[in-house]
Amino acid sequence: MGSAPSSSLRILPLGIGDAFSSVDYHTALLVMSGKTTCLVDCPDPIQRILRERTSCLGKILGPGDIDHILLTHLHGDHSNGLEAFLFQRHFVLQAPPVSIHSIPEVGERLWEEKLAVSMEKTEMSEVGLEEVFSRETFYSLRIVPQERSFLIGDLCFEIRRTIHSVPTFGFRVGVDGVQGGRPLFGYSCDTIYDPGHIEFLSPADLIFHECSESSIH
Repeated sequence: MGSAPSSSLRILPLGIGDAFSSVDYHTALLVMSGKTTCLVDCPDPIQRILRERTSCLGKILGPGDIDHILLTHLHGDHSNGLEAFLFQRHFVLQAPPVSIHSIPEVGERLWEEKLAVSMEKTEMSEVGLEEVFSRETFYSLRIVPQERSFLIGDLCFEIRRTIHSVPTFGFRVGVDGVQGGRPLFGYSCDTIYDPGHIEFLSPADLIFHECSESSIH
């Protein structure tokens, strides 16, 4: 777990593997402050990942403890855990809908083109159970601005689109008190080599740089 100096910001990497890894969990992070816990991407098996990786915090976190998800893109190694996360939060924990934050091309396609296939209907006529659900049943969508910083709780984010095979973004983040000032943590996300992205991330005290043998990471 990394911690930026002189800050309440905490970063917990949950996985470092790409889509083809047979050794590591897929890349995901928890970004935490004194008031806010934000999950960055949601790979599968998210419940096991959270149970194993958050044990170092002194309290194991699960879907009921996380009210915000920052979703960088729709590749399965970054989003396939959402179904289980949302089902558990709604049906098992009966918690309020989580807030999912993303860019339009990701957020506005997430329900209709990915989650609705398995989450929109429950059809078990044999036992008299037929229900139809909407996106709002499970989460609220927050489209993030791309030209200025924005807050998730007391976490202050700035994003930058990356050069990837689908719409994707990286980010810089600090706590509310440093809004407009020096970021504390930077995350590259999936991208090919991009000097502009390096420049965007360079003011951060700590950078999580995702890379692999693939030319698109």
